[in-house]
Amino acid sequence: FNLRVLKEGLLRNFGGLPTERDTIMQTFQQKLKAHNIHLDDDDKDLDVKQLIQENLRDKQARHLMLITSGDSAVGILEQMIKDSEDLNMREQVTIFGSHLDDDLSEDYDYRTLSRIILCMERGCILILRDLESIYGSLYDMLNQNYTVVGKKRNCRVALGAYSNPMCQVHEDFRCIVLIDQQKVNYSDPPFLNRFEKQLLRFSDVINPKQLSVIKKLQSWVEDISTIPGQQFTKEDLFIGFHDDTLPSLVLWHSNHGQDQKELLTCCKSDLMWIASPDGILRASKSKLAKSSLPDISNLQEKYFDQPTHRGLQRFLEYMLQGDGPVPTAGQDTSIESEDHPDMQTSLLKLVVHTFSNVHTDIAACLEEFIKNHTGMAVNDGLQVEKLSAFKSEKQLSMTLQHFWLESKASFLVMLCTPSLDGAHMLLAKSQLDHYRNEYLKARSTTSLSDKHVCLLIHVEQGGEVEGNPWQLNFLCGWQQVTLDSIEEPTFPIGKLLSMTVREVLESPLRPFADVAQEQLMWCFTCFKYRNEGRPVEGILKLVGDISESPWMMDFLKEYVYSSAPCFNELLHEMDADSWHVQVACDRPLLNSCSGLQTAMQLYISLQVRQPLAKAIFLIESQSAW
Repeated sequence: FNLRVLKEGLLRNFGGLPTERDTIMQTFQQKLKAHNIHLDDDDKDLDVKQLIQENLRDKQARHLMLITSGDSAVGILEQMIKDSEDLNMREQVTIFGSHLDDDLSEDYDYRTLSRIILCMERGCILILRDLESIYGSLYDMLNQNYTVVGKKRNCRVALGAYSNPMCQVHEDFRCIVLIDQQKVNYSDPPFLNRFEKQLLRFSDVINPKQLSVIKKLQSWVEDISTIPGQQFTKEDLFIGFHDDTLPSLVLWHSNHGQDQKELLTCCKSDLMWIASPDGILRASKSKLAKSSLPDISNLQEKYFDQPTHRGLQRFLEYMLQGDGPVPTAGQDTSIESEDHPDMQTSLLKLVVHTFSNVHTDIAACLEEFIKNHTGMAVNDGLQVEKLSAFKSEKQLSMTLQHFWLESKASFLVMLCTPSLDGAHMLLAKSQLDHYRNEYLKARSTTSLSDKHVCLLIHVEQGGEVEGNPWQLNFLCGWQQVTLDSIEEPTFPIGKLLSMTVREVLESPLRPFADVAQEQLMWCFTCFKYRNEGRPVEGILKLVGDISESPWMMDFLKEYVYSSAPCFNELLHEMDADSWHVQVACDRPLLNSCSGLQTAMQLYISLQVRQPLAKAIFLIESQSAW
């Protein structure tokens, strides 16, 4: 008998958990050795991808369950099907379950089952995820309990308590159920036993060369993000970082022709697009800086030259112009360039992480950009939606369908907050991908304007979302970047990094008079009078008189400058002891601000506040006004 077929059968039928698979193989080999039959220990030629492909080709096989983590399986599976000529010819449909408020009902289950029935009749590859509420209705289909009538397979699907129709099942129909690795132990054994199971993570599909690159990247990420004596992590430096970030990044570049020498450099370059500016400044004090300070300085210089520090409007302009380097990993390559030569580089599909407040006026930020790019008013050319405002998948689908196929708007911005929308973000991404593909098909035959989409994720400084259900990998077909602020900053970070605190206060960026005027009221609230204090009206008048007196402002400025050493420091740009790095290492300060530039402004105000209060107190205590 064929030992390879035997081994393939074992790996397909007893896959799913690495320990279980290894135990089964060892036990079987021991029994064979008793009969002088040796099963080859090398199973590299039967990797997980090959086992999955064989299942999809085998019309007699059980349906497939892929045990995965996060969004990893979808990207791997889509790439795997695309790489196989025969499987790529078949229709592929992905259905994500919705947990939006109005979808926790029987009506939603009926609509979803109706879509599944149509897929069963067409013979497509159907991928299901987060549909626990309807798996029981598909008992016969998942068990392949078919009734053959006129050489056609049929099975029953339970649509509610009283409807149990017989539905046709195409002979090429294959169902793939995705289940999170953490949920396996809580799933019913009868449900698990229906499937041929495989564990599909990025670590299961990488080769030794790719693994070597990943280990080097992991070491580099740890060294550049670890600050001795402080509790900063790699997630604080690379926004959206998770276990699948590096494997998916290496796989993307490996799949797009990068050789071994370029792979590491390209991966580091793409990681810089999702890095936070405070994290890059902190790198001056990292473990890596102790051994490779020139490399850190070069990396910081390149990072702060990126177009991610001038707001969303300037970044979109840069991306559409295409005159410089852009984030390469995650680019959507699902549309072949020979079929649509104009679509590859001009249609944006971006995931933007930002520390800006979720209530920031996106229309005001992009008004000039929309007018220049589309010739339309911002209300006509831009569509802004909040994911938290949607109550059902149907409502979300209708809105997205309207934008892609009916609306005149050219830009869609979907606002997401992980703490509120984390459970729904993969659904939103799936819907955006679906209707964008419909738009691309329609555009190939009709004249449709360029349309761009941006998934804008508002991240809280130091915030954590349990389970991180929202994080995306680099095989998802979306380019990922981090913008410190959506709005165009009034204080360009490039200028701030080249200035001392005193130079900032002497410049138009943040003049001392403005800072002092903001802090004067706070100074008076710190005073405790022995007798009756000044009335509020009197304090307001005095604050106004001080603010309007150039002589008084000059006196206060000289007093403040002479009172604190930070106003007399010499600048060594991005030095480990510079005030910029001090701000980047102050977690409470960062957590209280929406971005590094806001934190820098607050830091300057705090440095002025204390000596200013002392000066005001001395004058007030002597009634010397």
